Amino acid sequence: MKTAGRADVPVLAALAARTAADTPTSRWLVPDSQRRIAVLDAWFQLLLERALQHGCIDMLADRSAALAWIEPGPDLEPGSFLLRLSSSCGKHAIMLLGYHYLLLRHRPATSHMRLIVLAGTNPAGIAELLAYRHRQLDSAATPTSATADNPALRDLLITSGYQVAESFRPAAGPQLWSMWRPAAPPRPQARPAAGAGA
Repeated sequence: MKTAGRADVPVLAALAARTAADTPTSRWLVPDSQRRIAVLDAWFQLLLERALQHGCIDMLADRSAALAWIEPGPDLEPGSFLLRLSSSCGKHAIMLLGYHYLLLRHRPATSHMRLIVLAGTNPAGIAELLAYRHRQLDSAATPTSATADNPALRDLLITSGYQVAESFRPAAGPQLWSMWRPAAPPRPQARPAAGAGA
């Protein structure tokens, strides 16, 4: 388990693009199958850079799985973000920006940490990363949220303590699920055995 840095972003963005390439959401956002991986790679690089600035990225030591988290706050500056999107994603930038704001409209208003990138196809590795970050956040009584864009991811998140807060479908788009995980209550401190003394 490691915390990713800037040097890891290109590898993790490529991994995230491969992970998401065949999902209904990615096919909807980037119908061009010849360009999809390249566009998604650029998109995930932007998201991962944002996580480095406003959150954290956890990854397995071999970089075969990674999760990026942010603490929602003031939104991206639309002009500069669109400019970067346009230069890296071309004609798909408007669709991706629209998707970004769609997810913003369906995120919880309360303070929490949000999962914005899930990279890797090994469920055990993903579950390990989720459990690690959840332990850190539970100790600070911080809940988490995510958006699942396919049933397999929805079910994986449910097994990690998430609940379906809302399901929604963009116009002509796939089914999406807004997921919420309340912070787990602190475990009670074990009492010393009777008769034990210091």
